[in-house]
Amino acid sequence: MKKKRFLAIVVVLLMFVTVFAGCNGDTAPPPPPPPPPPADNGDDPGDNGDEGWHPVFDLLPNTALSGFFNPHDIPDRTDIDMALPFVPADPNNIVIGWTEITLSDAWFVAAYEEARRQTNERGWTLHFDVAEHDLALQSAQIDSFIARGVDIIVVDPTDVVGVTAPIRRAVEAGIPVIGFGSEIFGAPVITSITGNTFMNGFVAGRHAGRYAFDPNEQIVSGVVLGVMGNSTAESRVNGMMSGFIYGRAIARGNPISMEDAVYYSTRLFQDLVRTGTFNSDTWNMRCVAIHEGLWTDEGGLAGGEIIIAAAGDELNLIWAENDFQGNGAIRAIRNFGLTDQVRVVSPGNGVREFFSLIEDGYMIANASHSATAFAAATFDMIAELAAGTNTWDENNLPGLTAFDPIVFHADNWRDYYDPDPANPFHIVPPLRILSIPELRQAILDGTYGGL
Repeated sequence: MKKKRFLAIVVVLLMFVTVFAGCNGDTAPPPPPPPPPPADNGDDPGDNGDEGWHPVFDLLPNTALSGFFNPHDIPDRTDIDMALPFVPADPNNIVIGWTEITLSDAWFVAAYEEARRQTNERGWTLHFDVAEHDLALQSAQIDSFIARGVDIIVVDPTDVVGVTAPIRRAVEAGIPVIGFGSEIFGAPVITSITGNTFMNGFVAGRHAGRYAFDPNEQIVSGVVLGVMGNSTAESRVNGMMSGFIYGRAIARGNPISMEDAVYYSTRLFQDLVRTGTFNSDTWNMRCVAIHEGLWTDEGGLAGGEIIIAAAGDELNLIWAENDFQGNGAIRAIRNFGLTDQVRVVSPGNGVREFFSLIEDGYMIANASHSATAFAAATFDMIAELAAGTNTWDENNLPGLTAFDPIVFHADNWRDYYDPDPANPFHIVPPLRILSIPELRQAILDGTYGGL
């Protein structure tokens, strides 16, 4: 007991260093905070004003809302110079420059391995560089690709805003760019191929909020996410929280709109960014700590220890932004003997080996985010652009082209388990590529986002 108490004290000290220092990483800064909120950010969003408009739309664009669209305000991109049409120097040997955030965990490694496999099968050339979370290095890598005269560039952004300038330089040099893994804000990319990280979070959080807890139970939680300011990390967490509120409202017998749930959650998330905590009496939820886990198992372990030390015996939920961090957090929960009390919800990546955590009851839900599928779809898009066989309008794709989200839970994970040892992820339905007019209509029809 004394040993555990001493460890808790040490971890609390680490929390003050890590939680607040971690929020000052070299990615894009969080959005400016709103005016000081009332004591409880579960406040009513109020009059929706114009028909079809909701106050949550006034929060866009926002890295914590990447993948949440306002169907009434998705501007066309046909006037943006994206260095199209794509005409490679040699259609039989397309030269790709790919700059990746890191190879520090298996998700990024899987993306690299699929890119290499696709390159070999197609007889193309791949220059693959790793930026190690460094925007300056990634910018230099893009400039190097420009100097080498590659045909096309793929960018998994270290900074979803800061990487725009080097992407503009590539396009000005006549080299088109495709984003990968995260939406890139304000950049002249053809699109970014990824999962809809917000909706992945939403469907996972909705399941947890509706089924995993008593609807009036106090939720005391902590957050482990990859990197603050990264649109994938922030939108996954905000999506989880939004879905949890949405599901909790249903469980209470008083459903609310998705827009209301997202509004409530985003206000709470802004508190979390600003202060490292949030509290809502309306939804009986509070968060005691946030930790950057760099998308790794070890980061999840460290974050889990920090959160447990901060919350003590009250903790019952950890929001883990991907399943590697979720697995690490579960290790911390086990180390502290809290497996009967604390569970984890994660909105990705649907890694096959972590389905056992769902089966054993440690992880409430996980969601789809297959690096292998994303990389394969990126190569398919490049091939169709080069051959001119695409049936979609490459001049007017949204900034985010996403796979439909899937939530994995105790009742359905076996339906998505892929026994093929070559695939470390789940079974993935085909990617739907929608132009902006098609995206607008799908949202209005309720056929977008897996809802």
